Amino acid sequence: MSDISLLRALYRPDKVVPVPSLIDLGDALHAQFLRLAEDPTSERYQAVIANLDGVRRAVIRMSAEASTLDGAA
Repeated sequence: MSDISLLRALYRPDKVVPVPSLIDLGDALHAQFLRLAEDPTSERYQAVIANLDGVRRAVIRMSAEASTLDGAA
């Protein structure tokens, strides 16, 4: 899965999409930060900001799912 498709999946939690792993999300964000450092444009900053928010929401969902699983055990 490409960096972009990993990050796009964060914005479609209601659809059936593969859930990216935390490592994959970290790698995708790392690549975005490298591109931003090489060519800092307003558009790239906005994309990073949006994707950081998406990752934050994904981690919150993962945490809630883990809590549910922990409670079921």
